[in-house]
Amino acid sequence: MNRLLPALAGLALLLPGCSATPTTPPDTAAQAATPRGVTLPEFGTLTLDNGLTILLMEKRDVPLIAFTAVIRGGAIADPEGKNGTAALLAELLRKGAGDRDAAGFAEAVASVGGELGTHAGREAIIAEGLFMSRHQDLMVDLLADMLIRPTLSGTEFGKLRERSIQQIQAMKDTELFSLTTIYGNEFLLGDHPYGRSVIGSEAGLGAVSHADVRRYFEDHVGADRTILSVVGDFDGQAMRSRLEARFA
Repeated sequence: MNRLLPALAGLALLLPGCSATPTTPPDTAAQAATPRGVTLPEFGTLTLDNGLTILLMEKRDVPLIAFTAVIRGGAIADPEGKNGTAALLAELLRKGAGDRDAAGFAEAVASVGGELGTHAGREAIIAEGLFMSRHQDLMVDLLADMLIRPTLSGTEFGKLRERSIQQIQAMKDTELFSLTTIYGNEFLLGDHPYGRSVIGSEAGLGAVSHADVRRYFEDHVGADRTILSVVGDFDGQAMRSRLEARFA
């Protein structure tokens, strides 16, 4: 989402492997990072006692709020021989959470015209969304339920795994070039964790059990492994209190 770029600029400073120390002279780095005439708003950083890092940026020009939650882990943490575990978990987080089943969760997002998506990357599971500012209470509730109280339904897991395997099978018939994203890194990097396919493979997905996904959630999804950025039309202090109440 292009709307998230201001928040992600601050987020990058906190991610593993990134540094707040410029590697080029300050003037040169500033000119390269910020187009002439563009001024980015300041953002505040809050770290809860449980380790959750929160970045808040007020931007009142449009009545929208966007968020991105980055959870360290991703495909490199998939169990050996079970590529695609993180990807299945990322999708499953939206298939019911809190008191809502899969249909109820989707309806809650759609009923207010919101957007909420999840996916796995090589080093993280990412959740991101966009809501009207007047629906910020619902936005925070849905995000908190999804990250803290996901249903992780066995029935929904079975559907997702079967659909993922069928998609890979379909690629073999119609989109051979797309298979490079699945098998290319493995060919180049072998058994190295970076060689694992993010979305998995037929064999890897077939080996993933519902228990594997639940175990991955218990082992890798936690406040001290998560950075949450929120940007948009909100009162900073009120949003801080709202997030503390739901995530602390």
